[in-house]
Amino acid sequence: PAKVSFTDDAYLIEIEKAAIFSNFLGIKNKLSEIPPGLSVTIDLTNTKLVDHSVMESIHHFQHDYIAAGGKVEIIGLDGHQSFTKHPLSARKKSNKTPGA
Repeated sequence: PAKVSFTDDAYLIEIEKAAIFSNFLGIKNKLSEIPPGLSVTIDLTNTKLVDHSVMESIHHFQHDYIAAGGKVEIIGLDGHQSFTKHPLSARKKSNKTPGA
């Protein structure tokens, strides 16, 4: 459920539907194919559910990729509600409008 596009020195990974443990391997494979030192945006806007294992895996990717000289921005979670206060908690798309 991930679409990858590349422009200049930037990668955009758009993840759709549910980003859960059982389908993260495909996403992880796409992330591992990105050459080091670029700008990567992971867009979760079109996900309905992001589980804690995916949140943690994306966080580790972000940490490691930045350490290797790249940039990683995670966007699209502002429309999701966290299940707990933990920063890597699972999140579900809210029916509310962000900021409302």
